[in-house]
Amino acid sequence: MFEIAIRFNAKRLGRFLMVLLGLWAAVSGCSGTQDGKYKVSGSISWKGTPVETGFITFHPSNGKAPEAGRITNGLYTFRAFPGESRVTIQAAEVIGFDKGMNQAITKEYIPAKYNKESEMRVDVLTEGENRFDFSLIDD
Repeated sequence: MFEIAIRFNAKRLGRFLMVLLGLWAAVSGCSGTQDGKYKVSGSISWKGTPVETGFITFHPSNGKAPEAGRITNGLYTFRAFPGESRVTIQAAEVIGFDKGMNQAITKEYIPAKYNKESEMRVDVLTEGENRFDFSLIDD
């Protein structure tokens, strides 16, 4: 009789754990986000050439903290809050080397109108693809 009670409880525990696992999978897998952020991605080119390395930052209009992603070979992917954001893009090129400091000397080559003075905007959505491509030109 004691063995029957243990088997019965083990079955109930197993079912309970399966239900919990199913609920966890549903909550984490189906909603697409637990932190309130959504995947954003795209490409960035400067004068028709992919930006080799740099950073792209979304500055939310609602006052939340900015979210940034690394640009690699002209592509970026990161997570950002939904809603409108101002976009800034930064990329620098190596112009020399400081032997005393043992570091590269770099110069920002993307104009201020695409970073400090940027007026570019995107709207991150809670549904669908959030792909934003930027073809930057020097005019």
